[in-house]
Amino acid sequence: MEKRFGISDAARQVGVEAHVLRYWEDELGLAI
Repeated sequence: MEKRFGISDAARQVGVEAHVLRYWEDELGLAI
């Protein structure tokens, strides 16, 4: 089973703000 994280949890785990993950998702075409 795939473990899922909210945007805030994922951002905390990689050490960036949530808006940075959203930017990466848009700019790089990632399916986060």
